[in-house]
Amino acid sequence: MAGRRARPAWTVRGAAGVLYLGVVITVFGYLLWNWALARAAASRAAAFITVQPIAGALLGVGFLHEPLTLFTVAGGALVVAGLWLTATGRG
Repeated sequence: MAGRRARPAWTVRGAAGVLYLGVVITVFGYLLWNWALARAAASRAAAFITVQPIAGALLGVGFLHEPLTLFTVAGGALVVAGLWLTATGRG
């Protein structure tokens, strides 16, 4: 059959990646979010969720050796500027 590919094989590294995403990212994310909500109003805490893409990009650069491009830096700067405007009440 044309276009048919073999199914991916499970490896220890692949299973560790799935486990990491399921446990570490999800559990840690929810714990951190609930910790923040216990200490700040939901509207104020929600503004900080915009930092997630910056953290993901920086982790990608640090651990996966992804390139840090001008567009990535500019996007991060825009997110930080928007967060600053929101947090200071100027936005």
